[in-house]
Amino acid sequence: MKVIDASGRPLDAEYSVEPERDRLALILESSSGRGTGQPRRNGEYGPALELLIERLKQQEAVLVSALVDSRSTLSLPEAARRLIDRPVELSGVVDIPAFCKGLREAQRPIGQKSAATKRGNNVKRIRLVVQVQGYGPQDHDLLATDLATADETSFEEAQQIVDTMIASDPTANSITAYQRCLELVERRALGTGGRQAVATSKPVRLQAARRAVLIRSEGRCENPDCGQRAPDVTDKGLPVLDVDHVHDIAKGGRDHPEQMIALCPNCHAVKTRGKTRHIMYPKLLAAAAKRHNDRLATADHAHASSLRDAGGFRF
Repeated sequence: MKVIDASGRPLDAEYSVEPERDRLALILESSSGRGTGQPRRNGEYGPALELLIERLKQQEAVLVSALVDSRSTLSLPEAARRLIDRPVELSGVVDIPAFCKGLREAQRPIGQKSAATKRGNNVKRIRLVVQVQGYGPQDHDLLATDLATADETSFEEAQQIVDTMIASDPTANSITAYQRCLELVERRALGTGGRQAVATSKPVRLQAARRAVLIRSEGRCENPDCGQRAPDVTDKGLPVLDVDHVHDIAKGGRDHPEQMIALCPNCHAVKTRGKTRHIMYPKLLAAAAKRHNDRLATADHAHASSLRDAGGFRF
């Protein structure tokens, strides 16, 4: 996966997130090709590292450990591959570029031969073990997507999550994907690690909540008076939908699928500035709650059926 900067440009740097016991590990692939005449690979390693650390800071993540993870160093003891000597609460890191420079400079001697006359490289493959509020090991694919972009989740990204789940688990489907996103939303709402949430003038919107609504919509406008597919599609051929907080969270609404709805551009425009928007509001709020509850009921039914088929109980 590539990290996308604030302008929407994918940086030339590959990363992934995978489970690490009860935590998560972010792996940033090495950069190579510089000065060899070969095409450069992962040439924006430095900017990508800074952006990923910044986004982890926004999530109030703790960097538990940081290791060089290149193949040539795996025979070394873990202590010889460490880039930090103690966990770091990223919320307390004031200078992200300086912090990342430290991580890179610490890489240079690791794996160096004793007779080497040149400084070692500082763009090696690294493994950053992190603890992020609300994300468990099973949420590695969700964290990877959330770190990729600071922008709002697109329908394409939501569908990609479903496809990833189905590829890794043949029993998964959009119901499973909705449940996974909902669990993440509710854990983030309840789990603050024992700390007070940071006060900010800008409400924090969870991408998992937005993604859940897009998955639930199945590409159709959720306005009960519409229900049509969007009148246009993206360059990838997928429907254009806007996820709206029916009750604005800046005014006390919840960042939860129960109060969020996917609308086609026309319905979203009417809801935002149409003369009938005040009539539309209670309909949308009721529709969002109904679609959410229907999806939960479907999930419960599917779970009960699987238990019955497995002989867990009989009706």
